[in-house]
Amino acid sequence: MAVPFLISALSLAYSVVTPDMIPSLPFHSTTQVSRSTSSQRQGSGQFVSGVVFGMGLSTLLSYELRRRRVLERIRVAFFSWLNDSDEEKWTDKYRKPVKVMELEGEKLVQSSVDDESASAGFRCAFLSGDWALTSKFNVAVLTLTPGTELLPKTVESVEFYYVVNGDGYYVSGEDKQRISTGSAFIVDPGRERGFSVRGRVELVLLQTDSTDAMGDETRHQTSALSSTISVAKAALNKVETMVQAYSEKTKPKE
Repeated sequence: MAVPFLISALSLAYSVVTPDMIPSLPFHSTTQVSRSTSSQRQGSGQFVSGVVFGMGLSTLLSYELRRRRVLERIRVAFFSWLNDSDEEKWTDKYRKPVKVMELEGEKLVQSSVDDESASAGFRCAFLSGDWALTSKFNVAVLTLTPGTELLPKTVESVEFYYVVNGDGYYVSGEDKQRISTGSAFIVDPGRERGFSVRGRVELVLLQTDSTDAMGDETRHQTSALSSTISVAKAALNKVETMVQAYSEKTKPKE
C-alpha cells in the first residue's frame, strides 16, 4: 500500500529539514565547535526518531486499514452508488440462497468451435469485491455447453474447482483427466488449465480463486464491473439519470 511509504517519506523529510542548526560565524571557538557537534548529534537523533516514528505510524495505519476493510468498503459503496435501484440494493446481491443451476452471467468467448460468435457457455461471478467486503477472494459458476471447450491458459493464482453437474475433461498441459459430478481439484499458480464437455449435458463448475478483480488477465471471463470502460459507462449513466431526475423535479408545473 502507498500509505506507509508516504508517511515514512514525510517523516524523513521532516527530520532532515527541521533539525536545529546553529548559524556559521566568521570566527569559531572551541565552544562554538562543541555546540556545532552537539547540534549535529541532535539532528541525527531527530532523523532516527523521525524514521522510527514514521515507520511505526505507517504500520499501525496500514494494519487498521486492512482490519477495518476501509478500501473494500469504499469500493462496495462506489459500486452500490452506481447500481442501486428502487427494486434491489446492490449490497443485497446474493445475500439470500439461490439455485446455482439457475444463475446466468457473462458469455465465455473461448471456444473450440469454428464459429467465433458461438458461446462456450457463461461465467457468473457469485462472490466478488464489487459487492462484498473482499479484495482478492472470488467465487464464480462456470457453465459450459455441450460440444465446446475452454482452451488451456496459465493461471497466476491458486484456483479451486468443484464439479456441480455434468461430465467432461480437465486439461493441464499434456495431461487430460476425466471429471464428473462431485469431482474437486486445485490448480497451482503457473500451471495450465482448460476444460472440455463430454456428452450432451452442460458442465457446471464452481470456481474460487484469489486473484485481484482489477488486475486479472487469466480468468475465463473478466467481470464486466471490473472493466474500466464498463465502470465509466455506468458512472456516465448514473450522472445522466441524476440530471434527468433533477430536471424533472425542477420543471415548472403546467
